[in-house]
Amino acid sequence: KFQAPRQEHFYEETFSIVAVPEEDGQLKIFCPTQFNLGVQNGVANVLGIPANRVTISCKRTGCSYGGKCFRPYGYVFAGALAAHIAGKPIRNVLNRTQDIQMTGQRGEIEATYKVGVSEGKMKAVEVNVYQNGGWSSDCSQNILECILFHISSVYKAEAYQATGKVAKTNTPSNTAFRGYGCPQGIIVTENMIDDVAEELGIDQVKFRKDNFIKSGEKTHYGQVTRDDDVTMDACMDECIKRSNYYSEKQKVKRFNAANKFRKRGISLLPMRYGVGIAPMYAQSAAVINVHLDGSVNLFVGGIEMGQGFYTKMMQIVCQELEIPMERIHIAETGTDKIPNPQMTGASSTADLNGNAVRKASLELKKRLAPFKEAKPDGTWGEWVGMAWVSRVGLSVAGHWAQEASLTGWTGYDKEGGYKKEGNRWAYFVTSATAVIVELDVLTGMHQLP
Repeated sequence: KFQAPRQEHFYEETFSIVAVPEEDGQLKIFCPTQFNLGVQNGVANVLGIPANRVTISCKRTGCSYGGKCFRPYGYVFAGALAAHIAGKPIRNVLNRTQDIQMTGQRGEIEATYKVGVSEGKMKAVEVNVYQNGGWSSDCSQNILECILFHISSVYKAEAYQATGKVAKTNTPSNTAFRGYGCPQGIIVTENMIDDVAEELGIDQVKFRKDNFIKSGEKTHYGQVTRDDDVTMDACMDECIKRSNYYSEKQKVKRFNAANKFRKRGISLLPMRYGVGIAPMYAQSAAVINVHLDGSVNLFVGGIEMGQGFYTKMMQIVCQELEIPMERIHIAETGTDKIPNPQMTGASSTADLNGNAVRKASLELKKRLAPFKEAKPDGTWGEWVGMAWVSRVGLSVAGHWAQEASLTGWTGYDKEGGYKKEGNRWAYFVTSATAVIVELDVLTGMHQLP
């Protein structure tokens, strides 16, 4: 049995809103959201006006980790309604207490498990997960699905059954949080493996490596793993080497023998995270505008949250058009620039938007090619000027849709009998981590020594 507590996002910037009524019933809203489209459509529905009258603008957010995706909807709707009725701009900034109370957390989980082991191999695993959803469902059911997808982590068992339920409780409604279920699923399995290793008196590292899923094998939800999905073995070996794991383990034993009230523990864990989003959402758009002085405006649908998203997008334009980054500027992300933008999340934003940016860049490069050919020793500014004089469009839009089969898992298909086939994730990323923790057994205070 394993329990994980509620966890607060505690992002740097609390949620806020500025809503400005404009002519013809328009409303412009500035807020640090992850999901411009969701806010735009929600405001339009609440006010009973078309979505083209509502503009959501976001320069960047001061971190988010999922907390600024869904839970702040009601807060923004209330501010929009006040501005709409009053016909005057409104501004509000939540203090930290209000933000924590309003925006939800990562919900607590409790898991029970049974595991059958023979000759060092996991033969059968049964896991039941219960998640605290809070007073409303929000996206807790979808998070629970992702817990159950990720719960096998890097391991393979001959038989695997994972079930779960979301509990409605009289607590704040929980919501998306970094990893979106993956950390909960992994920590349940890693604690299960710790229990097995301790019960059987076997080496935890060896037991983990002996049970790694291999290329060509299926996950418990039917996705066939490829060579680049199962690199955790190499990650583990590298982590053991860099951390001097076995040497540090001996030091931990000596420390514990010499100290009665302070104890240390060492852990070495692998991780595998599935990246990808359902085909319907796996699309994005970008617009590139080139000005006569050669400067470039880039518009994308994703949100900068401190992850370096804007920088990555500008680097793509820089590489494809062979111009310095100083020429490229992203003013903001707005629904008046890129309509119907996908939410920034699922670790897919750079993948989706980056391909759209690249597509637009290649189209612009194609349009400028005749002028580069006519004057190969010319400059970027000269080629732009030549294109404009020749009435060639210097505003280019790119739309990219991910191939459906990359995340076209069939387990949701009722008519098809819920067959667990195809890819739930476009690809996996793997890693390994070693950590030492010191605990004061009298006070419970713990730290990284």
